[in-house]
Amino acid sequence: MEVARLNSLVDEGWDEAVRLMQDLISVYPHYDNHDGLQRAASLIQAYLARGEVEHQLQEYTNAEINSHPLYVDVKEFGSTFNKDGVRLKQNVLSFVDGAAPGRTLILNGHFDVDCVSTPERWSRPNGWRLADISNGRLHGRGASDMLGGLCAEMLITRILRQVRDNWRGRLITAAVCDEEVGGNSTLRTLIWLSENGYVDEITEALIAEPSDRMASDESLGFFHVKAAASRQSLHMGVAQRSNSALYDIVQLVDAYPHLINMACKDVGQTSAHLKVRHNWGVISGGQDPAIPFGNIQLEGCIFLPEEVDHRAFQAALLKRIQEATGGVATAEFSAFHFPGAKSATGRLLPTLLALPKRDGGIPPVSGGLFPSPCDARLFKHFSIPVTIYGPGSLKQAHSIDEWVDLEEVKAYSKQCLGGIWSFLHD
Repeated sequence: MEVARLNSLVDEGWDEAVRLMQDLISVYPHYDNHDGLQRAASLIQAYLARGEVEHQLQEYTNAEINSHPLYVDVKEFGSTFNKDGVRLKQNVLSFVDGAAPGRTLILNGHFDVDCVSTPERWSRPNGWRLADISNGRLHGRGASDMLGGLCAEMLITRILRQVRDNWRGRLITAAVCDEEVGGNSTLRTLIWLSENGYVDEITEALIAEPSDRMASDESLGFFHVKAAASRQSLHMGVAQRSNSALYDIVQLVDAYPHLINMACKDVGQTSAHLKVRHNWGVISGGQDPAIPFGNIQLEGCIFLPEEVDHRAFQAALLKRIQEATGGVATAEFSAFHFPGAKSATGRLLPTLLALPKRDGGIPPVSGGLFPSPCDARLFKHFSIPVTIYGPGSLKQAHSIDEWVDLEEVKAYSKQCLGGIWSFLHD
């Protein structure tokens, strides 16, 4: 089939795909909004049904999979998730078979979005769910991460259903509900696909996370860190700097990049610190503004590449923190963690990178490392080569006034469809 014909099918289905993006944003499918998650699953089902795509709603609880070695116990990430093990969850899976047997490609994307913790900072009241379009940008929580990429996958799925007599193999599209809180939804999906015979040695996957149009085969792991400092606080004007735990925490934060570098050296990965990312995101402590911090706590995350032995790294870093602060500041890693992943070489990634420039877009470039955690590690466990490639930017993900450029999503849809078309003819 000619490239022009594939592009025209994207154009024909584009308006409906944009409406799906807007509808998903408007229901705000965040972890604490169970109704929004269910409505999002229904919207995706309805979109697939209108395209006559075979699909199923899979309901489950994490209690069904919590014995799996890759299961992430999200209760360790905060009290919000105390009942996570018994919550009813929903994934949507679709299946399209081509004209003859061939390769299997899994398109993976999540419809859950991050929370809006500072609504007052958005430019428009309720802006995270208005799904308004201005200057070609669609605004709202999840627009970039990753409802744009997910809806592009849905559009591609409907197009391939429409022309299924012209390619071979199988397309499976997995819209999952829990990527933002550990990825257990993709784990459950892969367990089900494996147990039901949908995974073989020529199965590959594409995750449409926002990648700035770079195609990657490596992602980072996620490790939740808690740090604390304690001092003997004194009353008001008699207090000295040494009575405030704040200064100990400031010392730790200032030294943290160096301590991470040293920990990498300690475990024999001197250059790995170039891949390591870290953030501090929560600070708490103190009760009286007239009395210095007697106790102060920080929570943050470290994102490690796969080649770093995370257990050895954690032990080395904790030792470095102990030495650097004289034991005044302490740190620990919670049970909410998972490793990074470097995927096996598949055929989809080089196919995408070899694409010529097409109408409406520029081919992806090799990004090397996707600088964030995602569900790639789960596909690796099931021996499925995975490519991370999607529209939007991580700079917009989880941000105030989050947005995605619609022309970019459209161009991505055409470029990605072209790559998938070649992959399914290889």
